[in-house]
Amino acid sequence: IMMLQSLKKATKMKFKMHRQSLGLVSLLINQIPTVISENTVCIDNDAAIVEKAVEKDLNNISGCIDIADACTRTDDIGTFVRANCCETCEGAVCIDNDAAIVQKAQENNIDDISGCIDAAYACTLADNVGAFVRANCCDTCGDPNSNVPENSLPPSDETVDLYLLGGQSECTGGASAETLEADSENYPELQDEIDGVWFAGFKAPSAKDRFFLTRMKAGEARSGEKFGPEVSFGERMQAITGKRIIVVKYCEGGSNVHTQWNPDTTENNWSKEDDNGYASFLYDSVDFSSKAYLFKNMVYTMRMTEETLIAGGVDYRWAGIVWVQGQADRDEGNPVWKTFGENTARVWNGLINEIGASVPIIDTGGGFNNQLTSGKKYATQLVEGCMAHNVQPGAGAVDDTISTCIPSATDTCFGAEGLFVNFDILNFYGYDPLFPEEYKPEDATNKVFRWYKDLEGGNNHSEDEGMILKGRMLANAFVKEFLSDEYDLPSEYGDVDIAIKFPHLKCEGNTFATANNMCWHDYRDAEISGSGCPYQPQDDDAICVDDDDALVKAAVSSGYNNISSCGDVSASCGNNNKTGRFVRATCCQTCSESEVRRRRKHVRGGRTLQLIL
Repeated sequence: IMMLQSLKKATKMKFKMHRQSLGLVSLLINQIPTVISENTVCIDNDAAIVEKAVEKDLNNISGCIDIADACTRTDDIGTFVRANCCETCEGAVCIDNDAAIVQKAQENNIDDISGCIDAAYACTLADNVGAFVRANCCDTCGDPNSNVPENSLPPSDETVDLYLLGGQSECTGGASAETLEADSENYPELQDEIDGVWFAGFKAPSAKDRFFLTRMKAGEARSGEKFGPEVSFGERMQAITGKRIIVVKYCEGGSNVHTQWNPDTTENNWSKEDDNGYASFLYDSVDFSSKAYLFKNMVYTMRMTEETLIAGGVDYRWAGIVWVQGQADRDEGNPVWKTFGENTARVWNGLINEIGASVPIIDTGGGFNNQLTSGKKYATQLVEGCMAHNVQPGAGAVDDTISTCIPSATDTCFGAEGLFVNFDILNFYGYDPLFPEEYKPEDATNKVFRWYKDLEGGNNHSEDEGMILKGRMLANAFVKEFLSDEYDLPSEYGDVDIAIKFPHLKCEGNTFATANNMCWHDYRDAEISGSGCPYQPQDDDAICVDDDDALVKAAVSSGYNNISSCGDVSASCGNNNKTGRFVRATCCQTCSESEVRRRRKHVRGGRTLQLIL
């Protein structure tokens, strides 16, 4: 082996792979002979290569040097070679083997893994699972010893707005920065470093010592130069508000709210009495190699951001939360919508508690799933402060009474009974380059739009244009829902917004979608769906009482000294903005005179209401 390695380094010659080596078979977790940790030196395992070759009667393979060309293969042979010939394959083009990850997950009865993007947490594991993931997800995992970008903070002459971005794979993002860069004509504002926008998070593979805060640039944080909704969201928020924006991102593919993001689990808990509020307090208990610690890891991320800004003399304020999640909870609970809604609201309330103020939340991720969409709507009724809004484009719909398939990150369900696709959207923006011709309508346009990573290969996560559209949708909805008192959404933004132009409408009554009425079915009880926020189960003994003290306190904090009771703000009960939501939550008795349903709603506390009015 040493002689082969010396020969390889001395000659620097490239050898062709012998055709017979195609007989190498796929490698399962327990067949990988070596374990690679973050600090292990990369050395070829020529003995494993020769042993496997002999098993297949390939007697002319003397080691990694004879199969160098297999380093770039995208099949199981390439996976095997990269796992055992890391030195030879160093510098080779690295491509994820999503199919192998999905297959292995299915063999182990794990159904929330759609590819490498959902297994990124395992990249740094120093065991056979980590070795398997690194071998199959070399692009996602990247180099654990790669340099973390240096911090580059905003100037200290004005307060910056922080937006917390969390969720699962569409939040993580697999969109290609290289493809975006090649399309500078259509997206000039998203090229290179974006003016007035910063990113705070972790350099892949995520680890607690790999935090950084620098100018926003697509692909800067993730290996393989990939990005999520943070790029277009941050740019759009800055363009509308004119404020400096920092997107604080921590996402994990395939993650759920019932356990992994749950702030009440043992793994996500810590001694609140001893907590000094610093990231250092959580340092020894966070774990970025496990999905069980996601909420705690998020809090650590938030604190690292705050402390980095404080150290640099930069004032900040938490302006909002962006949540992109849902599919991992599609089978949890009975009914799913209620369990999912309660679990989602619990996560949001945990984040609000850490921030210390009820900030607005913009949410997406229900897709075509009626149960998840209903649950998300329910979560907006339960969140503290009543400032959460779900936005989803009307891309299509599913009739659950006859459907055989609900679209997901790995299955488009083309041709499935009960699935209705809104081709108006595709005709407006364009069809994915790999969209099957046989499913296009007769009036299909020739427009092309990069919606998905690999439609043929079963990777339905957003490609760069689809991701840009999603980020802009979230930003536009945030402005319309929570900042309409201060900013107008320019028509050039709204006219091409996918959720504004093609809204996700609710079906009337207890009906389901049809080809001519693509709507989402609301599974919530009529009493719940007809109520606003805050929602409490109907109780004939519940008494609705105005919280005048909370109102006055919030008014004074906002510079209004002429408000003495809820009666002074009764005109705001019907406002469809943050002021209206605050008034309805605090002055339920006054507002109930114009809306009888609110008579049975309890009052939320006024702990953080001063930021809402």
